[in-house]
Amino acid sequence: PTFKLERRSGFHYDKKRTPSYTDRILWKSMQQNRSIEPLIYEPISSFATSDHKPMRGLFFLPERQPLNLHRDEKRMLQLTFKKLKCKSLVPTPDLFQSDLDTFLQIYCEPQSLLSQPKPSSKLPKPPKTKTIQTSDRPSWPNEVHKLIINVFSDEDLAGSRLFVKSVLENKVLGNATIGIAMVDLEDLVRKSLNASEWEEEGVETVFFRNGKEVGKCFFDL
Repeated sequence: PTFKLERRSGFHYDKKRTPSYTDRILWKSMQQNRSIEPLIYEPISSFATSDHKPMRGLFFLPERQPLNLHRDEKRMLQLTFKKLKCKSLVPTPDLFQSDLDTFLQIYCEPQSLLSQPKPSSKLPKPPKTKTIQTSDRPSWPNEVHKLIINVFSDEDLAGSRLFVKSVLENKVLGNATIGIAMVDLEDLVRKSLNASEWEEEGVETVFFRNGKEVGKCFFDL
């Protein structure tokens, strides 16, 4: 436990308080095949200027192989989303389950990766589904949505992400985000480089809001 301690080196707990694990380092791996591995995770016992002991950590992150892209080889990747559906959506605390009127938006970061019809034109609007009313399990079995991504260089794609945002439609108070799911865009580009066409069925990802899971999203890609 890292709280509550006397302000001196070592672990001398305040006997009037219950010791607590209040100081932590949180981490999350986005890919199962490239997960972060903690090598050191420990409190700093010599820290004496607070009634807490801070934590320190050393983590190993496997190296990601370069894509070896070149700007003179300008490529584009078309991502097609089909059979979109959600399950177990959790509304914000001020709403009931029956208040869920939901649509999805699909976009990427950085947005500069989106292909523009003309060099001087504005970025295209993100694809958006129709609104499904009063359901925590909305689905869009017949809708097809596309994003066209510029695949020019490793630097542009490093750390790039694809997002699916679940939005609560409210024409009076304004729309609110139910949750956001994330997909590794760089990994999708990697899968596409050696294939003219590929498909993944039943892709599953999780919606998060304020760090908490608030539903799941499924689609074919």
